Amino acid sequence: MAEEGQVASEVIRRWGLAELCPLTETGAAWLWRATSARHGACVVKRYKRGDPGNEAAGLVYLRGIGPDLAVEVLEQTRDTLLMRYLPGPLLGDLSRSGRDDEATQKLADVARGVLQVNGAVGPQLTPLQDNCAALLSLKIAPECPSPLAADMRHAAQIMQHLLSTQSTLRPLHGDLHHDNVIETSDGPRVIDAKGVLGDPGYELANAMRNPKGAEPLLEDPHLLMRRARVWSAAAEVPLDRFLQWSAAKCALSIAWRAKGALHNDKEAPLLRRVLDLLDQ
Repeated sequence: MAEEGQVASEVIRRWGLAELCPLTETGAAWLWRATSARHGACVVKRYKRGDPGNEAAGLVYLRGIGPDLAVEVLEQTRDTLLMRYLPGPLLGDLSRSGRDDEATQKLADVARGVLQVNGAVGPQLTPLQDNCAALLSLKIAPECPSPLAADMRHAAQIMQHLLSTQSTLRPLHGDLHHDNVIETSDGPRVIDAKGVLGDPGYELANAMRNPKGAEPLLEDPHLLMRRARVWSAAAEVPLDRFLQWSAAKCALSIAWRAKGALHNDKEAPLLRRVLDLLDQ
């Protein structure tokens, strides 16, 4: 099979893999659906850089919260994972089909479940301040539009305040949004965790930017506020603090894409809308 050129032959033999079928390719990895002689239907994930990189803490997190809440990691080598195959749609499909309020509530229920995980896995996770460093060190290029530059500086100040006032540190998924939740027949399961230790208000902040393919929804400030009310309650943080985390996380994603120096970004309007919500 052509797929075997990217999945090491020794892994295929060791795990008894057959029927490899490409699923998707991300910036960091290739993924296949396969059949394992021992585990049955599974997903193979092979990292392009040769190791999990910043996903290593996420694997610790997934194992820590267990298969009742997360995809099960069955086997692992330095550069390849074998995970349980989870049949079912992504929660993002619900939002994209026009049922965003329903998706919002379901994601809140998932967040409540994962935020109940105790601190046993905490020491092996990435401190939230390390995860957010790119925004605080970002440089603004001279040609960056002045409204975006001002909003990014404001968001960086918000981020500094939030990080300095963390009182409850929890194990966090770190990238919990609609397309990282699979709705299985046994209940929702989270995937693709980053594994962060920090303020629970951060947990659903990235969901305010998601799911992909539903961007027109995010132009409605009333929808954004409905989400914020539900998700702040799920995380048990004040609404204003959740909105601050949402603005800071949007700016952090912009900073990651900027790779050190910001020129412009497609999410500038969304950042402005979330900042506007803070003034209501």
